[in-house]
Amino acid sequence: MRRSFNSGWNKVQGLWETNENFPGNVTTNPTGLFNYHNTGQYSTPEFTWFDPSTGPTTIIFLDSTKLGGQYLNNLFVSGFHDGNIYRLNLDKARTGLLLDSSLQDRVANCKNETREIAFAEGFGGITDMKVGPDGYLYILSL
Repeated sequence: MRRSFNSGWNKVQGLWETNENFPGNVTTNPTGLFNYHNTGQYSTPEFTWFDPSTGPTTIIFLDSTKLGGQYLNNLFVSGFHDGNIYRLNLDKARTGLLLDSSLQDRVANCKNETREIAFAEGFGGITDMKVGPDGYLYILSL
């Protein structure tokens, strides 16, 4: 996230203009955003869910090897609607995502596409996720 970052909420959800309960037109240049006295800069999302949405609640970087060295500094996203935790790999500069196959377009269009990034499933609605002082990943779910 950059300084003066603006994700477009509530005019844009993911890549789509809002249209009540349904996605509207795809946009990369939304209008009508709050501009923070001309300092805000819109940034398109690095990744988004389309159908079904996971309802992302927490994004963390795992700064521990307690779950295995392969997970160190990976990005983890928890979902409220599906109760899943997703793991996303970062590029070496840690400024972008490394996405394979069907997710290279940066949009999860259907549930099957997220199977490749699913880390853990079936927790119920996850509301929070933290790395504890012991280095393990803890979640709070309904």
